[in-house]
Amino acid sequence: MNSDTFRSGLDRFPLQSDSRGFDRLRFARARSKINARRVSVSEWHWLRNLSKMRSAQRNMKRLLALVTGAAVTPACSAFASLLGQQIFPANYPCNQNIANAPVATNSATIIARIGSSVRIHPDWGDDNPANGASPLYGIPYNVVHGNSTAKVTVSIDNYPDQSDLVPVPIPTNAVIEGDYQNGPNPDGGGYNEGQRGDSHLIVWDEDNNVGYELFGATRPTDATLFPDNSGDELPHTDGLWHAAQETFWNFNLNSFRALGETSADAAGLSILAGLARPDEGLTIAQGGQGAINHALRMTLPASIISRQYT
Repeated sequence: MNSDTFRSGLDRFPLQSDSRGFDRLRFARARSKINARRVSVSEWHWLRNLSKMRSAQRNMKRLLALVTGAAVTPACSAFASLLGQQIFPANYPCNQNIANAPVATNSATIIARIGSSVRIHPDWGDDNPANGASPLYGIPYNVVHGNSTAKVTVSIDNYPDQSDLVPVPIPTNAVIEGDYQNGPNPDGGGYNEGQRGDSHLIVWDEDNNVGYELFGATRPTDATLFPDNSGDELPHTDGLWHAAQETFWNFNLNSFRALGETSADAAGLSILAGLARPDEGLTIAQGGQGAINHALRMTLPASIISRQYT
């Protein structure tokens, strides 16, 4: 990916403020860094607004930024699709080709703050059951047939007033962020040693092209619930699915969260829409797209974020 031009086409994207008071935007184990030459006005607004969210469990604060996938030469479809389906319409902000977008007037200042020698580092790897209890790389997602998969009512504990309280077609043996490469991590979601961390559960319904994104997912078999808003892990006694927050996305529409409302990624964004997916990494001959044609979520360490934005 050529990142000499670092711009964003999100001028119409509603900026979100997070009520949690700390950052949930951790792209699992990634330490993404940016080598850029220019930053757009809208990207600067993202930096200013999203950097306000703190991390309660990490010394390093992170920041959600968006790097355009338009820099990757398209090898097939001009838009971001999954199994042939469009993830949000072509004119959705993260799907737009912004190669000719205007550059922010203070771009040089921003780049100087980030550091001109910083490079993009995708922390990707090859998951293999032979690796045993090593955590999965990145954030996994589950693909289901929504018309035939039974839907489950999930108890939302932390942010029910900012959640979409709809049943979720959770598949048998669903994979959650922080699981092991050889199977489920039974230590539950949370930030103690060995736990699943943010424990995101993402389900994509290929029959209807809709997504369900859960933050702080708790399996029925987990011994404790995900930490509550006071940071306490309570006993899990009802044997039901729980989560801290739930967001439903209709990828057929230009759908957004209401201004100020959180989402499973804490910023009002879809997690799935910003992931680099296996189907994009595969060549056309292998049945994939051979290109990434959408924005990718990235993180920055706190040391390069000005204090006035924290």
